[in-house]
Amino acid sequence: MARYNGRFKWKELPSIQKNPTTGFPVSSGSPEWQEGCECQIDKSFPAVVKRGEDGQEHGYTFDVFIPKISKAPFAIGMSIRLTNENGEEDEFTIQGVDTLNRRYTEIWG
Repeated sequence: MARYNGRFKWKELPSIQKNPTTGFPVSSGSPEWQEGCECQIDKSFPAVVKRGEDGQEHGYTFDVFIPKISKAPFAIGMSIRLTNENGEEDEFTIQGVDTLNRRYTEIWG
């Protein structure tokens, strides 16, 4: 893995609960941004396109490598906010997670 060139913040997926009176789903509010750690950010223009096992093509702009010290519970659909070494911020939704490497977790979106 190359050197770290940014930091990330993450938001947990909002939990959905049922209203006991009506039975309809009710959101428990908007989660707060949680502080992450340093990471390697790879930004691609134009977007990288990968073909999934189902044959569908998925495009993404960000490929982020996060050391295993991070305790963020990464899941598809989570919001991630990146701050690069120049102070510029970008935000994306996770489209994929790879946790098989022993040194880092890779997320993309």
